[in-house]
Amino acid sequence: MDKKVIQEVEEMTMRLQEDGLKWMVPFYEEHEISFNELRILRIIDESGRLTLNQLAQHMRKAATNLSIAVSKLEKRGLLIRETSKTDKRIIFIEVSEKGHELSKGSYEYFLQLIENNVEDEMIALHKALKDYSEKMASLNLG
Repeated sequence: MDKKVIQEVEEMTMRLQEDGLKWMVPFYEEHEISFNELRILRIIDESGRLTLNQLAQHMRKAATNLSIAVSKLEKRGLLIRETSKTDKRIIFIEVSEKGHELSKGSYEYFLQLIENNVEDEMIALHKALKDYSEKMASLNLG
């Protein structure tokens, strides 16, 4: 494989992420939420309930870096913290109904943007990235 191909893939990946963020800016502004805060909501919404450490693993970030964002989302009524009934040291984080609606709404907003424009390309890209990810994982590098 040519070095140029790798560079182009890296550039395209960054551009796709930047474009996705730009497309979502009106949603972020309307709902006064950041990309990372919405990502936290989506991960917890899809997972059910998580501890802060489990959330950190999903996001590949330190739990201390997420604590402030989680507290902010809790104050806004988007997340709920619940202490474990069996071990008071364990605190679970769940998405409230309001948080679930916002998470769901963000997907619907994005789907409206891509519908009839790049939907087929998005499906093909998903398949290619999934195949690539599975092949890389099978290499056991690390």
